[in-house]
Amino acid sequence: MLGHSAEMGLFFYLSVLLIVNTSTLKANDSVQVFDKEKTSESVSSLIERAKGFIPNHPDSLLFVTDQLLNRTEVQGDDSLYTTVKYLEGVGYIYKDYYNMAIESYQEALTTSFAQNSQDFQVRIYNNLGVCHDKLKEHDEALRNYHKALEVEKERGDPAEMADMYINIGLVYHSINKYEQALENFKTAQSLVEGLSVGYTRGLIQQNLGIVYKAMGRFVDSKEATQNAIDIFEEHDIHRSILQSKYNQSINYIDTGEYQQARDIIEEAIEESFTYQVPVQRALLNIQLGRIELLEKNPESAIKYFDVADSTIAQFEETYSSFPMELYESRLEAYAQMGKAEEVMDTFREYEKIREERDIARQTTEINELELQLKVSENLAKMREQTIALQQERTKNRNYIYLSSFLGIVLIGGFIFFRYRDQKLKKLYQVNKRVVTQHKRFYQKTNEADLIAEEAPVEKNSTKPAEENAADIVAEVPENDPQETEDKPDRAERWIFSKINDLMDEKELYKDPNLTLADLSAEAGVSSRAASESINYYSGLSFNHFINEFRVVDAMKALEDESKNHLSLEAVMEDSGFASRSTFYSAFDKVSGMTPNQYRKMSQRA
Repeated sequence: MLGHSAEMGLFFYLSVLLIVNTSTLKANDSVQVFDKEKTSESVSSLIERAKGFIPNHPDSLLFVTDQLLNRTEVQGDDSLYTTVKYLEGVGYIYKDYYNMAIESYQEALTTSFAQNSQDFQVRIYNNLGVCHDKLKEHDEALRNYHKALEVEKERGDPAEMADMYINIGLVYHSINKYEQALENFKTAQSLVEGLSVGYTRGLIQQNLGIVYKAMGRFVDSKEATQNAIDIFEEHDIHRSILQSKYNQSINYIDTGEYQQARDIIEEAIEESFTYQVPVQRALLNIQLGRIELLEKNPESAIKYFDVADSTIAQFEETYSSFPMELYESRLEAYAQMGKAEEVMDTFREYEKIREERDIARQTTEINELELQLKVSENLAKMREQTIALQQERTKNRNYIYLSSFLGIVLIGGFIFFRYRDQKLKKLYQVNKRVVTQHKRFYQKTNEADLIAEEAPVEKNSTKPAEENAADIVAEVPENDPQETEDKPDRAERWIFSKINDLMDEKELYKDPNLTLADLSAEAGVSSRAASESINYYSGLSFNHFINEFRVVDAMKALEDESKNHLSLEAVMEDSGFASRSTFYSAFDKVSGMTPNQYRKMSQRA
C-alpha cells in the first residue's frame, strides 16, 4: 500500500501556513470580492481591503496590491511599500506562485523599513522558508527559518520562537532526518511550557507523534498524539482534534489494534458531522475501509470507500481534493475480490486524477512564469520560456502515457503477489487431487486385461504372460507408421503398463542416472518400443515422464509431517533428481508452484 505520507504532508503544509499568519495579517470574517472600479479609496483603506481577501481570494488581493504599488504615496513611503510587497507575497503563496512570492519578499527585505523592523523580518524570513520548502529547496528553507529564529531570539518571544522551531522540525521530517526533527520539536515544547498557547502546544505534540511513528516508536507516538488530543479538546480546537484522532487511528491500525482504531474513527466521524468537517470525515471513512481490507472483508471496505467518494465528490475541483489513498485502497479491495474489470476501471480513474493534477500543476507553473515575464516586461524571454514549457508539457503527457503503461504492469504485479498465496492454496488442493489421481492415464493394467480388450487369449493357452507379450510384440507391423500413430496397438499398451508397474514397484525413478536404455532393459523391450509407448500414452518425453514420477514422489514427501525435518535438497535427492535447477523446473511445471510453497500450503491445509 502506498501509506499516509500524502495526508501527513498536507497536514504539515496547513500547519506551516497557519503559523505564517497567526501572528501577522488576519482575514476578515466576512470577505467580499474586490470591486475593481473602487480605485479612489485611500491607501490605508485599500490595505485593509487587501487583508480581507486572505486567504480565499488571492486574485483580488493581487489586483489591490498592483493598484497600491502604482500609488505615488506608496512608492515614496518605505513602510507602506514593505507592507504592500509583503501582502503581494502572501497572495502569490495562496496561488502557489512560490517563485513570485520569493521575489516580492526579497524586494520587501531591501527597504530600510524592513531592515529596522524585527516584526517584518520575522514574517518575511518565515514566509521565505515556506516558499523554499514548497519548492523542495530544503537548504534554503532551513536557512530562512534560522534567520527568522535569530531575529525572534533577539525579540525574546518564546511562543514565536517555538513556531520557528516547529517549522524547522517540519523541514527535517520532510527530508527524513527524524532525530533533528525530534530535537527541534522538543525545544519548541520546552519554550511553551506553562504558556496559554493551546494550539501551539497541541501542534507540537501532534508533530512529535508523527515523528515517533516515522521512527517506529509507536508507544511514544500514541502517547504524544493522545496528549495533542487532550490539549486540543481543552481549547475546543475542533479541526485539530479530528486530525489528531485520525493520526491516532493510523497508529492503532499500524500496530494491528483494529478495534481501538475503529472506536476512535467512529467517534471522530460523529464529531466531523457536528463541526462540519467533511474532508476529515472522508479520510476517516477511508481508514475504516482499510481496517476491513486488513481483516479480509473487501466488500465491506468498498462500502466505506463509496461513502468517502460521495463526500469528496461534493467539493470543488475534486481532482485536487481526492486523496490518492482512496483509489489505492479501492484497487486493493477489488483485487481481493478478484474483480479484474473493476480493478482496471479504478486504475483508469486513478490515472485520470493524476493526469489532471499534473496538468493543473503545469498550468500553475506556466501562469506563474507568464506573470514573472509580464512584470519584468521581457517579451522575448516570455515567448522562449512559454515554448519551452509547452514542450515540457507535451513530454509530460508522453510520460503520463508511459507511466500509465508502467502503472498497469505494477498493478498487475501487485495483484499477482498480493493474492499469490490465495492462488497457491487453491492450486495446492488441485495438486493433492493430481497426486491421488496420478494413475488416471497410467493405470496399472495386467496383460490379461489388455489382451482381452482387443484380442482375447485362448482359454487353453498355457504360455506365460511374457511369451504372450512377445507374440504380441512380434505382431506389430513395421511398414505402416500411419496405423501406429493413429491407433494404439496391444504391444504398446502392454509395454506402457509394464513400465508403470516397474516405476511403482521398484521405484526406478529414484535413480538419478536412470536412462531409457536402463528402463527398457528392466521391461525387457527395445528402447524404441519403450520410448514410443511412453510418448503415445503419456504425451511426454522420457525425461519428462520420469520427472513427473519424481515430482509426485516429492509432493508426497513434502506433505508428510514426519518428513518436515528434511531439507528441500534431501527431498530432491530422495526423489531421484540430480540437480536443483531440474528439480525446481519440473516441480513448477507439474504443480505450478515451488517446492517450498507447496510445503507451506500442505502445512496450512
